Amino acid sequence: MLLAIQLTWPPVLYDVTSGYTNQPSKSILTEYGRIVNEAHEGGVVLIPEDNPQVTYAVVRYGGITADELLGQMYSPLYYFSGDPFANWDVVGPQMWQWLEAEDVSVLVTYPNDSRFQQLIAKRPQIFTYVAKLPESPMDVYKVGRQ
Repeated sequence: MLLAIQLTWPPVLYDVTSGYTNQPSKSILTEYGRIVNEAHEGGVVLIPEDNPQVTYAVVRYGGITADELLGQMYSPLYYFSGDPFANWDVVGPQMWQWLEAEDVSVLVTYPNDSRFQQLIAKRPQIFTYVAKLPESPMDVYKVGRQ
């Protein structure tokens, strides 16, 4: 029986890896919500698709509604076959059109997310750095118009 119980540990350990159990405290989540809310002046907040804590924080503590949230996975890069960065002349304009069509006004992104870092590098005048989310690798930007 002890041996059988030991076989259950790999799935349990998978769910308790660093990042899953290291949930931000209420005060940190409140700060996430405050930072994003202060940057938000209407429009849509583009959030990472892999971080439910950010989604929760901006809704619960930032007062952002579900209609004002959009997951980053729905960008044109998701649907592009091949290397989108090798074809930036095609994909770049699609990304700008998508940001404008969705009325994105705030971007929450990782500093190593090449999808959005490429956009920021190409047109830095459109993105205004707001803050880094505390105890997180994510940055918040205001998004202007082209």
